[in-house]
Amino acid sequence: MSLAFLLVGAGFGSFFVAHAWRDVRTFTVWRPTTCTILAKDILSRSGSGKSQPSYRPDVTFRYEVGGKEYRCTGWDSWALSGAYGGGSYKYYERVLDRYEVGRAYPCWYDPSDPALAVLVRRVRPLYILSVLPLVFAGLGALGLWASLASPARRLGSDGKAEARSRSRAGHDPAAAARAAWDRQRLAVRLRPESKPGEQSCGALLVSVALLFVGGIAGYAAWSDFQDGTWSFLPLLFVVVFGGLGLLFLWIAAAESLASHVPETIIEVARSTIAPGEDMEMLVLQPGPLRLRRLRVRLVCREETPEESGSPRVRVLHDEVVAEIGPAVVGPDAPLEHSARVRAPADARPSTGGPPTVRWRLQAWGVPLVWPRFMLEFPIMVAQTTHAAAHEDLSGKHV
Repeated sequence: MSLAFLLVGAGFGSFFVAHAWRDVRTFTVWRPTTCTILAKDILSRSGSGKSQPSYRPDVTFRYEVGGKEYRCTGWDSWALSGAYGGGSYKYYERVLDRYEVGRAYPCWYDPSDPALAVLVRRVRPLYILSVLPLVFAGLGALGLWASLASPARRLGSDGKAEARSRSRAGHDPAAAARAAWDRQRLAVRLRPESKPGEQSCGALLVSVALLFVGGIAGYAAWSDFQDGTWSFLPLLFVVVFGGLGLLFLWIAAAESLASHVPETIIEVARSTIAPGEDMEMLVLQPGPLRLRRLRVRLVCREETPEESGSPRVRVLHDEVVAEIGPAVVGPDAPLEHSARVRAPADARPSTGGPPTVRWRLQAWGVPLVWPRFMLEFPIMVAQTTHAAAHEDLSGKHV
């Protein structure tokens, strides 16, 4: 899948890259001279199906380089390469009205190939559509890098265990430093249900799709502007889809950066708690991290399935059970905070439903520098607890 993304993005992106390279050279390398207009016309190419035809200006001019006369046909670098589009017929009519046959105008030629020249140096708005293939290529390259640069992931569970053992043996200095303090203090170490960054790829794809639609609408609005008219609908699409695309892009960036924050660890004295009971909790925040605030909340939600759409969610309990910060956490030792968690006396037990009742410990982190992060750790609330069962869970994860 990653290779397919890379090939599709690279294939479509190469079209824009080739034109962009020539545009860059016209601004930085090509040299100015004076040319004389010999002829001008507008060429058209019929569209497929019900689509409108596309046009390009076709201006023939002559100029001299080093005492030798050259003739060239085009306008900008895109028309020079034979590409159609970029404007309507009315727009190119106004372009050709700027030039009179027989008069002299400034132009720019390629010093490595003087037979190539343009009458205008410009960047077309069409480049906004290049965001889609470039993101596809970036996602494909990132996926290939992740699969090739993570040997533990490719080795499976046995390979991961071996990699961890080698790290703890001192092959990885960072892992060796973590192994010095990363030992379980309480009976149960909770495992988060999800981790930051898992939704970043989906948010990025949604943002690309929305920005692509906004880009097409912007191109349509630009074409209307070239014709001297304004249409409200394309501008509305630009604002709505462009704004939503930027919002999802912000979410994707925040999710991706949050995945690099050292993961919060929560340990509890036992895996099950009864209504009205309390138990010891230990919060560990590894570093390096400059933390403004870390807050742990005890949350209970009831989820009732609906016949159509998402389930109906009702918050039954939401309480702050621990708050830490501000603090600067170094890489060698985590920030530790002990607290006691108490289930309300009227707490509803955890059930599989319907309706489903779930209790979680939520760790909300606010670093000194963006982005924020959140982890959810499930816990069980039952009518009764059994101390013997808790003792058997010592040293195990849930």
